[in-house]
Amino acid sequence: MTPRTYRTPWQIVPVLLGVIALGVARLLFKAHNEDVGGTGELIIIGCAVLFAGLLIAAVLRARTTVDQDGIVVHSLVRAKRYRWPDIAELRIERADRTTMSRATFPNVILYDRDLKRVVLSNISDKRLGGADALARELTELRQAWQAGRGPDWRPRHEELAQLDRRAARTIPVIAIYLAALGIGMVSMVLTLIISLAILEAPQNGNTAFGEPFIFGVPAVLAVLTFAFGLVWRHRRRQA
Repeated sequence: MTPRTYRTPWQIVPVLLGVIALGVARLLFKAHNEDVGGTGELIIIGCAVLFAGLLIAAVLRARTTVDQDGIVVHSLVRAKRYRWPDIAELRIERADRTTMSRATFPNVILYDRDLKRVVLSNISDKRLGGADALARELTELRQAWQAGRGPDWRPRHEELAQLDRRAARTIPVIAIYLAALGIGMVSMVLTLIISLAILEAPQNGNTAFGEPFIFGVPAVLAVLTFAFGLVWRHRRRQA
């Protein structure tokens, strides 16, 4: 396989800069109208420049390099090499398997010798131009992997199948979040009705059921629901 690098197109950088510039201009205009002062405006500009620099660096650094020795995954802070013999599997999966949304694009996924799941940056059907192009790219990657992994490499199908079963049992975090949000909203309506009924009772002069009760109880219930959901999710994954 010819050495190659999968990177984010540089054309996205001007778009990011334009969005950040518009945001900074809006903040500066608001700060000027509210008479924040020169120091405040300098802080806004400094934070914007820092954020823009980190964002652009992350975009440009995020890439995957394939050579004769293996695969290198580059992130903002480091580059991690996976030698061909240290790769347990290469396959196509959605980049995020823990969400109910289908907005995450199919991507080539690497499993290392410890069966850690690694998303290979920019090797997705969106970046390559479709599912067929992604499938062809995976075929070439697997051919290079099979040629370079050596005679001592052993398949780990059962362990990978166990990981798949765990992933299938995993409750999406967004589902837990939506459940907590729903319980919080329903309980807010109920506490509002209860507090109004108590406050409007002619024989009851108790005014303790105010905003702390109306907002506090739903918030506590939502947090408890979210925490319970995370614990339940963890136990299902370990089952």
